[in-house]
Formats: sequence, structure tokens, C-alpha cells
Amino acid sequence: VICVTKHDDYDATGRWDVTYQEKSKEPATVTYDGVFVANSRNQQIYRPKLEGLENFGGRIFDSQSFKQAEGFENRRILI
Repeated sequence: VICVTKHDDYDATGRWDVTYQEKSKEPATVTYDGVFVANSRNQQIYRPKLEGLENFGGRIFDSQSFKQAEGFENRRILI
């Protein structure tokens, strides 16, 4: 990801532009309804209270706990 900026119609729609570049390709920009940023890999873990999270049937962990891809083979999305 190169940058994240408010889309031209942000005030009306809340949309964001995400500009990125893949290896050996030209930069591209995609517009999304929302953007979720997760960082603080070297900070104290903060997990916000999300309504309904207790009903989620999958695994819940943070980026500091993710050390290896074992157990996530053949998965396309990891949030």
C-alpha cells in the first residue's frame, strides 16, 4: 500500500481510495466503502469490544500472536 486517502465524494459517502503497487506493476487505486487499519506490532495488545464477537465461531487472535502460517493453508483471507 502506497497511500490511503479520502475519495472525492468522501463527505457524502465515506469512501476511501487505496493506492497500491504490486511487484513489477504500475500503481493502481481502488475505492472502498471502508478501510480497516491494524498495526502496533510492537505495542501492547489492544482488542476493542466488538458487538457480537462472542458469537463468532472462528479463531480470534492478534498480529503479535501470528507467528507461522501453519493451520491457515489454502485460506485466501485472514483478518
